[in-house]
This record gives sequence, structure tokens and C-alpha cells, in this order.
Amino acid sequence: MICSWTYLSSYEWLEPNIYDQNSNVFFVALLFIFMRHRKRETLKLKQAEIVEKSKIDMKKRYSYNLTKHLDNVISQKENNRSSHTNTALHRAEVSKVKRAKKTNGEGSIRQRSNGKYEGRIMVNGKQYSVIGNTTEDVQAKLYKIRNPLSYVARVKPEEMTVADFIEQWQGTYTRDIKRSTMQRYELDIRLRILPLLGDCKLEELKPVQITQLYNWAQDQGLSHKSIKNLHGTLHRILQDAVDNEYMLKNVAERAKVPKATEAAQEMRPLKDTEIPLFIQAIKGHKFEALYFVALFTGMRESELIGLTWDCIDWENNRIRIYRQLPREREKGIADTFTTLKNGKSREIAPAAEVFSVLRKVKSEQAEKKLKAGGKWNNKEGFVFTDENGDHVIRRTLYNNFKRIVSSLGVAEVRFHDLRHTYATIALQEGIDVKTVSHNLGHATVAFTLDKYGHVSERMKDDSAEKMDRFIANLR
Repeated sequence: MICSWTYLSSYEWLEPNIYDQNSNVFFVALLFIFMRHRKRETLKLKQAEIVEKSKIDMKKRYSYNLTKHLDNVISQKENNRSSHTNTALHRAEVSKVKRAKKTNGEGSIRQRSNGKYEGRIMVNGKQYSVIGNTTEDVQAKLYKIRNPLSYVARVKPEEMTVADFIEQWQGTYTRDIKRSTMQRYELDIRLRILPLLGDCKLEELKPVQITQLYNWAQDQGLSHKSIKNLHGTLHRILQDAVDNEYMLKNVAERAKVPKATEAAQEMRPLKDTEIPLFIQAIKGHKFEALYFVALFTGMRESELIGLTWDCIDWENNRIRIYRQLPREREKGIADTFTTLKNGKSREIAPAAEVFSVLRKVKSEQAEKKLKAGGKWNNKEGFVFTDENGDHVIRRTLYNNFKRIVSSLGVAEVRFHDLRHTYATIALQEGIDVKTVSHNLGHATVAFTLDKYGHVSERMKDDSAEKMDRFIANLR
């Protein structure tokens, strides 16, 4: 610059005595240029400051956003880790409740589809099953089964209710009861006994109250057989109460079980004229052999389904019946072998024709095995199987049987009536009642006589003819 800002700002150069007019014009122009340049410099400085400040702000914002983002990422990871941990813990709990097998013989607990919990435990080679609303309930019941001597009644004997004793009974007195029988007992207890008698004091229970229970069950549509089973359940429980001095006498013995109606009492064995028609109808059927063996041995359905080849004595023409395969009441649980109804095995000597049928079954089974190849599954050695070696499904067996008898016009005949048909035929043909009772697997001959005390028209005629011959020989 030609002159300093100090000089220019003093305005001394504008005085006419010092400078001429041309000089003034020059200096005005110079001042204008200077001021404009200064303004530009100032503007540039301000712009530079703004840019710099903007950069600093951007850096701060970026740093803040980056920090926040990193914090979010870290927080998210921690949340995920926590969530995974919680999920793992939850799964562990569920696994502990639903699937995990407890250690030290404590049994296992699983949650059922209806929300309740089921516990299972094996004690002395026998499996027990209990049900409760919570895992704590189930664990308490399992503990009582594992440690029966540790159970101490929470109430005095004179204050004990039916429900109190049943709880003690389930944990202490049921070890000798078969699983299938215990399932039926628990059904009677839960649905019928506890709702009506649970709050009654054990010492004050009267026969009339039990009779009212049976009448109520009948009004609810329960069959006569089911009411008799209910009576058996309650009688068993109260007898244990008597044996352990909680009661003086078993009041169930004096209760009145409603009589069966005529329709309920009547068995429906096949008549003499219907048996040939039935045999003709099953020819070529996939269950022909099973139906035939049932008709001429009197074996129960569960005994036939569970019959295995080790039971067949080919040399002596004997069949040893020592176990059965009853229907499993719990959904999703496979059928398992149990002992027989009366707990005793038996050996029967069927007709030769029965063994001819069994030999044919064995031959056909060998063909099925070859055809199935790797799909064949008959490790137990079942006599009656499907195409892959599995045991017969009872629902399939029943449906096929009902179709056959319906086609014969006797739809009221049940599969169990084949057993009654055998007993009737055997007695008609003069086989002694003790042998018939043994073949049927009855506990006593008296039961057989009571069950089949009805006499057919043919047996009446035979008895009359025998008496006529005896009288004629006296003359």
C-alpha cells in the first residue's frame, strides 16, 4: 500500500491546501479500492472462521454420533448377550422341567399339553406316574414315593379327611399296583371320589354317602362295569385305611352298588348258527388268524396283541400266557408289557386247528419280513403284526371286527364277546368248568360259574336227556 491506514484515516490528505484536486481524486479512488479490498479480506476471514467453526462442529457431531453409535452397538451386544443368556437359562429351566432326567433316582418331570405336570420315577423296578398343577406338587409326590417312611400325616387321625388319607395312600400303599390299574384308580379318585367325598372325615364316613356316590355316577351315564370299578377303587383305599387303624371297618362293603340294567347284564356270544357265518366272513381277512385264535382259545384282546413266539410250544401244542400288552391311556406313550390281570401266568392246550393256523401265520410272517427288508421291526417277536413287524393296533382291530359283525347283522357283538363265545362253546361241549376257568385265566372257578351260570337251550336239553337216561336205567 502507498500509505498507511493511520494516515488515510486521519483525513489530513483531504485538505485542499496540501493537495490539489487531482490528487484528491486519486486518493479517493485509492481509498475505495482499499476499503473494498479490506471488506473482502474481512469477509474471507469471517468465511474462514465459519468454515473452521463448521469443521469443528462437524467433528464434534461426528465424534458424538460415533460415540453414540458405538455405545448403541455395545449396548445392543450386551442386550443380545443378556437375552441369549436369559433364553439359555429359560431353556435350561424348561429342559429341567420337561425333558431332563433328574439325578440320584429322583425321577423326571415333564409338562403335558394341558398345562399340568407329570412326574415319573422308577422304584424297585416299577414305574410310578404322578400328576400335579405345579412342579412343586409333582416333586412332593415323587418324594413321598421315594421316601414312604418320611411321610407324616399333617393332621390328627380323628381329623383326617378322605382326601388326606388318599394323598397318603397314593404315596405309600400303591407300589404293588400295576401301572394300568393305578391309572384307572387315579381317574376314579380325581373325577369322582375327591369331588364328592374328599372333604368328608374318614372316621365319620357312612355307607349311605358311598351309595350316593354310586347313584351320582350312574346318573352321569357311567356304565355298570365302570361303577363296579369305582367301587373296587374305593374299597381298596378304605381297606388300607382299616388295616392301618384309621377306620374301624370298611364302610364300602355295606354300600349299595346300583344293579345293572338287563341290557348291561347281557353278554352277546355268537350263537351256534352264527359261528360258521363268522368263520366264513373272516376268510382271507388280514386279521383272520387273530380272530380265529381268539374264538377258540378265549384269550383276552391284550393277551393276543402281546402274544410272542416264545409263548408257543410247538412240540407239546401248548401256549404259555404270561404277559399282556394293554392300551396305554396316556397320549403319546408307547404301549408296554404288564403282568396278567390276576397276576398269574397260565398254560393252555388249544385245539390242533389253532396250531395249524399259527404255523400259517409264522410262514406268512417270514414272507412279510423279506418284503419289508430294513423296515421290518419285530424285536419282541410278536405273533400278530402289520406289514412292518409292529404289533396290531387295537383301534384298527376293533374297527375291522365291527365291520364284519355288522355285515352279518349282529352289530351288537363286541370283540370281547369272542371270549364269551369260547366259554359257552366249551361248557356246552362238556369241558369241565375248572379247565374252562383255567383257560380263561379267571381267579377262581366260582367266578366262572357266576359269569357263565346262564344255561343255553342246548345245555338244558342235554341235561334233560341225561336225566331221562338215568331214570330209564333204574327200571
